This record gives sequence, structure tokens and C-alpha cells, in this order.
Amino acid sequence: MNIEFILTLIPKVCEWLEYQENNIISIGRDLTPEELAIAKRIGIKNYDIIRVYESSVVPNPSDIVLKELGKQIGLISTNTSGICFRYGIFIHENTIDKKAVLTHELIHTLQYERFGSIKAFITQYLKECIEVGYHQSDLEKEACEGVKLVTM
Repeated sequence: MNIEFILTLIPKVCEWLEYQENNIISIGRDLTPEELAIAKRIGIKNYDIIRVYESSVVPNPSDIVLKELGKQIGLISTNTSGICFRYGIFIHENTIDKKAVLTHELIHTLQYERFGSIKAFITQYLKECIEVGYHQSDLEKEACEGVKLVTM
């Protein structure tokens, strides 16, 4: 998939992300006191609305094109340990280091806040993943580095 085509999918991606966020906010748990302290420490403004949902079923778009996009970029697979949907965070229940994964996803929540909207964040995130690769994207590197700083 080329970048121009992927950018045409942004409205569909945003719709799916918002649906997942709302679902997790309605069924997820509050942050624990330790998790709340991490959210505050990294600078999340709206830490009080974050919810976490742990399950063995990784959220996956039903739309075939979005599903393929997630797979090609490396965002969603059976090995996915966590996904941030702004204030709704999914953690795979079999994840070994849940604190590190949650911290990583909380840093993505902070990034969503910095960008000001789901659309602005996901547009930049997808561009980076396509242009330089998932592991080389600046937003992903920031989340990985942040985990090291917070969990030390």
C-alpha cells in the first residue's frame, strides 16, 4: 500500500480507533495507583479518563482493507501485546511485562494529547510507519525510550 492510498483511509481508521476507545472506556478498568502515578509522571493531562482492557482477543478491524493495513505496518497481529486507542488502552492478558507495555501505550496517549486529535496523531504515526518503518518511527522510538526512563 502506498502512502497516498493509506491517507485516504484516515477517516475509516479514525472511526475504528474512536469505536475502540469508546468501547474500552465503557468496559475497561481504571488505572491502578501505580499506573496513575506513571501517567501523571509522563505528563498526561486527562489521566483520569484512561481505561485499560485486558483480554486474549486482540482488537482487529472488521474492514478487510484496514485489517490488511494493520498487518502490513505491523500494528496488529496475534502477537500484539498492547494498543493505544487514545484514552482506551488494550493489553493482551498474556503479556509478561504489563507495566512496560502499559507505560509504552501511555506514552502514545501523551502523544495523542500533544497532537490534539486522533486524526492528527494517527496521520503522523502512519506516515512514519510507512516511510521509515514501525520500529524506526520517531513516535514509536519515543514510546520505547520513555519506557526505559519511567521503569528504571
